Formats: sequence, structure tokens, C-alpha cells
Amino acid sequence: MTRKPLSRKYLHRIKWIVASLALLLVLSQQFPIASKSTGTDRQRYQDKTATVINVVDGDTLDIDIADPQKNKPYTRVRLWGVDTPETKRPGYPVMYYGPEATEYAIKVLLNQQVTLKLEPNENT
Repeated sequence: MTRKPLSRKYLHRIKWIVASLALLLVLSQQFPIASKSTGTDRQRYQDKTATVINVVDGDTLDIDIADPQKNKPYTRVRLWGVDTPETKRPGYPVMYYGPEATEYAIKVLLNQQVTLKLEPNENT
């Protein structure tokens, strides 16, 4: 099965995604994560250094800090301010350039140490 040539629209989108991820890495090793910022989460994760042990997709990572609320030996985090095409959303097809965004995130982030910054929240 042959693949159609990629349109400029999609090439532009993947270049933007890759550039955004690269910029985040270059500017700092601090990757903010989205969270329900309860006091407990802030105490558990804010400014902590962790190792990325798995890349779920281009904007979702697993880190080596246990998540007692879900009784898991790792914590799943989403990169704050980054939205890549979906590759593993149940009931949805793999989106254009999702696999490429995931590959890039693996190349750049897997086994790297990151410093966690929770999403700013006025209530915490």
C-alpha cells in the first residue's frame, strides 16, 4: 500500500510540533506538567527531579516517582502547553504525525532527568 505525499499543512504542523519540543528541551530541563494541583500533589511533585521511564506519546510521559493515589510505581504526566496528535486514545484512529511526535519525544526525553513544575493554579 503506497502512502500519499504529505500536504504542506501537515508538514507545517509536524515541524511546529518538533520545533516546540526541541525549544522546550533547549530552554530548560524543566517540563511543566498538568495536574490537579492539590496541596499533596504540589508537595509530592513540585521542583522534584525524576527520570522519564516511558514515553506514552508526544505529550505524555511516565516518570519514576510512585503514584500512591493510583497505586502505581510510576506517575503519568502530561506536558503543559504541548499538544501533539493522538496515537493511543481509545476509540480514535492514530492522527497524522502522531507517531513522528512520539518518536521524537522518545529520542529526546526517554531516560532523561527532568525537573517537574506543576501547572500554575491560584487555589494552591
